[in-house]
Amino acid sequence: MAEKGESGRMEIKKYANRRFYDLTHSRHIKLDEIHAFIKEGHDVHIVDAKDGSDITACVLLQIILEFESSKLDLIPVPLLVWLIRVDSQSMREFARQNLSQAFKPFLEYQRQFQEQLRAAQGSTTGSSGIAEWAKAVAAPFTAAFSAQTGEPAKPEQEKDAKAKGQNEDLQELIRELKGNKA
Repeated sequence: MAEKGESGRMEIKKYANRRFYDLTHSRHIKLDEIHAFIKEGHDVHIVDAKDGSDITACVLLQIILEFESSKLDLIPVPLLVWLIRVDSQSMREFARQNLSQAFKPFLEYQRQFQEQLRAAQGSTTGSSGIAEWAKAVAAPFTAAFSAQTGEPAKPEQEKDAKAKGQNEDLQELIRELKGNKA
């Protein structure tokens, strides 16, 4: 696995000749290598070498189209049509904020689920197939939306009560699954 840069992500430049340069490791790389880095858990930040603009989203979409096209079925067609039709900056900001707020509870639940699953299994590795699947599904959204949420965190008491209830539910589910396994 490649090492991450000091900022926790790999910095990459894309040149006009469609070549990518990994600034973190000072070497040229291909799109399939970027795909592999992302699958390994690395965050990437890709800029256009000509004007310095952030083109991370465009490259990620290119990776999805070339290497992960079967996952396009996860995105509802009406959402894709709506994204094509949105044309004003204010509508894009509205959509970004609302999508971020809508996805935030899922990300929080996913994080708590992983923690509780590890605690219930007595493992710190998170090697469970379910935990890995949940992490893989949520990882791109975590990075995309975590920086965009500007609302204050919930009080700790509320978080603790909610987590305790979810923990009890999850432990019961694990006991049931272990009972069916025997």
